[in-house]
Amino acid sequence: MKMPDVTPAQIVALVGAILAVAVAFGAPIDDAQRDAILQLASIVAPALVIGDAVIRNGRSRIAAAQAANPAPAGEPAPDRAAALAARVSALEAKPATPDLLDLQARVVALEAAEGAVERPEA
Repeated sequence: MKMPDVTPAQIVALVGAILAVAVAFGAPIDDAQRDAILQLASIVAPALVIGDAVIRNGRSRIAAAQAANPAPAGEPAPDRAAALAARVSALEAKPATPDLLDLQARVVALEAAEGAVERPEA
């Protein structure tokens, strides 16, 4: 895995440089405010670098999985919509269990008793 593109030290140095330029252009920042901003940057910078490392780790795992299971040459990638449709049709083709049929009958009876839906008897 590659090292981060930006290190915490670079972030803190950049914030310090921005503060120096702001003071040079007349921004009313005293030494205590400058120190507080630099301390905040030194706390936030490692969190940014750790977040970057987590993202890079996830991306490298995905790339490794794709490299380990490449699509055969000459064959297109599988169609996700077709695969989903095949799974749905397989689930619809399964026979209903007695528990499911009993539950469906109870729902129909409750709806009919409440007058919410009128359904013909099967």
